[in-house]
Amino acid sequence: MKFKRLILILLATLSVALVFSSTPQTAQAASWKTGLPKVLRGHWWSSYVPGGVRVRYKFSKKYIGETDCFYQSHGRWVNSHQSLNAVNTFNHEVKSHHYAKNKYMIKSADHYKSLFGSNRVKITRKGKNKIVMTSRFKKTWSKPETLTRAK
Repeated sequence: MKFKRLILILLATLSVALVFSSTPQTAQAASWKTGLPKVLRGHWWSSYVPGGVRVRYKFSKKYIGETDCFYQSHGRWVNSHQSLNAVNTFNHEVKSHHYAKNKYMIKSADHYKSLFGSNRVKITRKGKNKIVMTSRFKKTWSKPETLTRAK
């Protein structure tokens, strides 16, 4: 009788230990990946400010760069050939993090610290041809900028 009771107690403690040790632990949602996702690659135009310029960004596989500034002259967009400082550009490798549906975080892959530019860019997709980009400067985020895909 004592032997049966001992075996039952032993089996009960083993089953409780097995159940509690096998509970799933929370996994990280996503990790940082080198490069940009395919849905973000291509040329993107900033929104137009009357009397100002539009900026065209190139999101390639490895970096955000090759930005061109355009101004409107006689109804046509003309390249001003002005150099744009590294505000939203990373002319070196980037890492991207897909942290929610249609939301991405982009940072430098080689720990490059820009003195004037942003250290992170948050991108939210608002459809196939529209994204909203927000840059982080030191500890504050900039105003969101709407970009449309270049055709």
